[in-house]
Amino acid sequence: MFDNYSLQVEIIFKEAEKEMLDLKHPYVGTEHILLSLLRNDDEVIKIFNKYGVTYKSFKQKLINLIGESSKKSCYILWSPLLKKVVYNSELKIDNKKEIKPLDILESLLEEDEGIAIRVLDEMDIDLDSIYMEIKNDKKSSDRLEIFTIGKNLQKTVNMDEKIFGRDEEITKIIEVLVRKNKNNPILIGEAGVGKTAIVEELARRINKGEVPSIIKDKIIVVLEMGSLVAGTKYRGEFEEKLNRIIKEVENNPNIILFIDEIHTLVNAGGAEGAINASDILKPYMARGSIKIIGATTINEYNKYILKDKALSRRMEVINILEPNVEQTINILKKIKHSYEQYYNIKLTDENIKTIVDCTSIYLKNKYNPDKSIAMLDLLCAKKSVMESFYVDNILNNRLKRIREYKNNMVERNDFGKALEWYNTEKELEVKMINNPQIKLEHNEIINFVKSHCNIKTDIGNNELNTIKRKIKEKVIGQSLALNEIFKGGRNPLPLHP
Repeated sequence: MFDNYSLQVEIIFKEAEKEMLDLKHPYVGTEHILLSLLRNDDEVIKIFNKYGVTYKSFKQKLINLIGESSKKSCYILWSPLLKKVVYNSELKIDNKKEIKPLDILESLLEEDEGIAIRVLDEMDIDLDSIYMEIKNDKKSSDRLEIFTIGKNLQKTVNMDEKIFGRDEEITKIIEVLVRKNKNNPILIGEAGVGKTAIVEELARRINKGEVPSIIKDKIIVVLEMGSLVAGTKYRGEFEEKLNRIIKEVENNPNIILFIDEIHTLVNAGGAEGAINASDILKPYMARGSIKIIGATTINEYNKYILKDKALSRRMEVINILEPNVEQTINILKKIKHSYEQYYNIKLTDENIKTIVDCTSIYLKNKYNPDKSIAMLDLLCAKKSVMESFYVDNILNNRLKRIREYKNNMVERNDFGKALEWYNTEKELEVKMINNPQIKLEHNEIINFVKSHCNIKTDIGNNELNTIKRKIKEKVIGQSLALNEIFKGGRNPLPLHP
């Protein structure tokens, strides 16, 4: 039933059921949905507050009119009218869109009956004015071009995920966003350290209300330069399109733009005779009339943005450092549960430590935590494929042979042997059905790292001596350093368990 409903609407439905249980009413009705809306949705609260309706005042009026039962219901039933309201809200929305709290409220107000309408009438509320205000709010948000070009991160972010160890960086972003001037944070760090993941975590926290009240109603919209440039064939079209977007953001101060790979601003739209995107944005960024969160790597920042003094001056740098080995191990320990569930695999703390140690030593051209998470995912996928092959081929073939032996014994009237094979058959079937949790062994991690990183561990003494001689011929005057290297002075992770 709730396939097309936003997370906020699902929460409202659950909270409405709690309201029904608290009031000891026999069913969930329109009055409980409105109570939940007045408690959990900021847009609804803002609209009704203009008319003097609050959660407390509506609930008190409801109790005065309807009262409370003496016995709490053992079941949660929805009234036919509420089901009709929900169904009508579905009809208003395109299948590709999510149903929002305002859609539910609009459908509720369109009904001329129901306890919610009766209570509002008793409170002398102008329902027609509220209805028109909701319609206008919906139209204005639906018309915004920014939502057709960009995507609302709070709607697309995976709420089941979570990042760890980045509270300080998220706090810095919030502090920059609420500043009067220079309120455009730019996240700078190597590829893979989690810049985009930090912004996604901020969107999750806004959804959950786990942020200061000053930004709890903000909307983070991801704006990609490719989407902005798309369809602008003729000179001047790009500038017009970007200016329309800027005006929309300026008129809707709750919108925060997130531009990943923000260095692309410098060249976006900069055709011959035209100005680029950064030149258009800079005056608005200087006035603080729009807010932008940017993300880019250190090299790209130095190459493009730092050279543009006016642009770099309008942005506050937040350095996103690579977590050390210990921090990366803690991150993977906290997220391993989702991989265990997805792959039906058991991951030990020792597995996690081995993976992080391997990637830290042998994948020097990449950065944590991304490289360790990617290695963990690859290992789990490989183990899952191997286990699937084992079950689908080896065990199935074994089961087939056991059944043949059993049938042969039946044909020979040797029912004792047939019974033994029958018991063996059932044991194997149970083993295949139960699908026990897979375990990742230390040897498998080491062998996979050797294969993935193309590490040779079977070099003979003659080949090693040849390598030493060639290095000494090329490197002059560094005998002590070379001897330390040849002795294994760094003591890397042993690749032999």
